[in-house]
Amino acid sequence: MKFHFRILASIFATALIFTIVVVSFSEGLKWPVSLPTLGVVLGVAWLVGGVAGEVIARTKWPAVVVTMLSVGLALSTLGFGVPWRLEEPGVDTGENVWFRMEASFTYRGSKENLPIENVAIRFPCPNIENEALKVIAPTPSWLLYYVENDNTLTLQATSEQVYGFCGERTRTLEILLSGVEPTPHGPKLYFRLDKLYPREVFQAITLSQVSEKNADKVTLGVYGDNEGRSSAYYIYPSGASTIGDPIDISFTAQLKKVDDNYKIVETFSRSVDNANVGWMWWLYPS
Repeated sequence: MKFHFRILASIFATALIFTIVVVSFSEGLKWPVSLPTLGVVLGVAWLVGGVAGEVIARTKWPAVVVTMLSVGLALSTLGFGVPWRLEEPGVDTGENVWFRMEASFTYRGSKENLPIENVAIRFPCPNIENEALKVIAPTPSWLLYYVENDNTLTLQATSEQVYGFCGERTRTLEILLSGVEPTPHGPKLYFRLDKLYPREVFQAITLSQVSEKNADKVTLGVYGDNEGRSSAYYIYPSGASTIGDPIDISFTAQLKKVDDNYKIVETFSRSVDNANVGWMWWLYPS
């Protein structure tokens, strides 16, 4: 009886430790990332589980248990297909499609050509019928450019690195707030920037993943808008003491399908002279 109890205890302990190792790897690596990762996870789980079971009961059963669990888990994973990219919560299983969104706000200048502070802007957010997709911040997630006199762009800084400043800028851009929020015209990516100078371009980049069956529904447009438009905001941030003078601004937003190349799905844009803060601007397809 004691021998049987030790066998059952070793089987239970082996299975439990195997599961803990697999779950730990899953939480850290978003199981499974690739075939090599799958092999590493199962190999470590097999070794740790087998050794632990062997310590409890010196029998062959722990090795048998971890081998069966490893083989079963490998076959079931491979049978459903190994995703080669990190999977995000809320994404359907099966083949998935990635989308890249690039949106920019350009402060072209004003009558006095002064910097603008507490710059609150909203960009179109990838969505399906006005339901925001989960956005993933790539590296880098934002870029700051300067428009030269010949209309070429000089990269000043990104979310990861400073390259050098142009014009009046002497320090890097600071993102005060960011996130996704609902609006009457669909979900928007919200940014609050500490300061922008004339001729500067702030560009945001996101990645989103959807199941293949929903890929054709992804858009930056406003669901239900008969003209197929998108929208963006240059708004008055709460707590700001002054509204400021009208300025010249431009918005662009582009949705790309990620495959071997970046296939452009949608492009929206709008330039406004003497724009007042606090307005929503329709962006038109181009």
